[in-house]
Amino acid sequence: MAVEETVIRRVRVTPFLHGAAIVALVAAGYFGFRASQPAVAYALYGAALLVAVDWWLRRATLTSRRLLVRRGPFGAKLEIIDCYKTGEIEVKKSRLGEALGFGDVIVHPVESDAVLTRLRNVGDPGAMQELIREVRMNSASYVIGF
Repeated sequence: MAVEETVIRRVRVTPFLHGAAIVALVAAGYFGFRASQPAVAYALYGAALLVAVDWWLRRATLTSRRLLVRRGPFGAKLEIIDCYKTGEIEVKKSRLGEALGFGDVIVHPVESDAVLTRLRNVGDPGAMQELIREVRMNSASYVIGF
């Protein structure tokens, strides 16, 4: 009997970093128009749009058995990681991330220091770490047959 896979959490990178870049690019574009440099302004507006699209497309989904990570333009690269194959889950925060509540979640394979995947700038990375651990424990018992 197959167990239905359910979505537990969907994550996007913290919009603060991308939002700051968008504001800076739009402001620079505005000053480009004010300085009679429309080509520069349009290039900066285009860069702001690309940053916004990048933020929208980078996401991770944790299901009851797997971690799905989409990267690249239009989700061109999809990583599928079975949670029972994960080992240590590490959280790293910068000073800014500590202050604003975001950080990186680094997933290692079982008994290895290699990195399976790194989720960058995740809001509340500690909660994501705990959710992955819970799913790992539940999916391991499912695979073993308990």
